Amino acid sequence: MEREWWKVPFGTASRLAIVVGTVVPMLYHPELLAAAVWFSLITWLMLRTRNVWDCVVAHAITNLILGVYVVSHGGGAWQLM
Repeated sequence: MEREWWKVPFGTASRLAIVVGTVVPMLYHPELLAAAVWFSLITWLMLRTRNVWDCVVAHAITNLILGVYVVSHGGGAWQLM
């Protein structure tokens, strides 16, 4: 493990970091399978592009789509937020 973690280039990750970076955020989401898939895809995107803005844009688009879905269903899916 790198002592000066802030010097590690973005998009560089160990297997432990990939697992922890996927499992920990899953604990905060009600749909575990969907969260596992989504965080795995975002991790893949990070490793593939090595660009933090690609991950930010993907997150923003996902939240927008989810927000539109919840509002369009009369708020009946607020538990997904």
